[in-house]
Amino acid sequence: QCLNPPNDTCNVCGLQFQPIWTQFMPGNMFTAHCDYINKLIPPAQYQERMTELAQVAQNKYNFTSSMYPNRLDDFWGIGRFSSEHWIGGHPDLIPCDMSTTGRFEYWIHHTHLESNFSWAMAPRHALEREGWAGVLDL
Repeated sequence: QCLNPPNDTCNVCGLQFQPIWTQFMPGNMFTAHCDYINKLIPPAQYQERMTELAQVAQNKYNFTSSMYPNRLDDFWGIGRFSSEHWIGGHPDLIPCDMSTTGRFEYWIHHTHLESNFSWAMAPRHALEREGWAGVLDL
């Protein structure tokens, strides 16, 4: 359904959209409109800029919180995780996804049926019911 969505509302479609820590698609699996992709900086530059941002935020401003403990690369979208975060790197992002659950771990440890997939605009999962409770209460 990402290749042939029911409407043309979104410009990026993937298995699962996550709005926290940055806007990203875990697993780096998505389809996207070319006009949106053309707005993004090249992936290698994105990785460099995210690394710089993480260093500045933590070192210069001593930025720490329960959301960003000890510079976890997957939270910040740095290192190998930059490719997963790259797709959400422009303010014109309008995401949709196929996952009937907001739990990332679900897709790693289960066998899946066609009924596990359903196209919808994202974000569609209630953060408090999908394992994010308390994270937003800073």
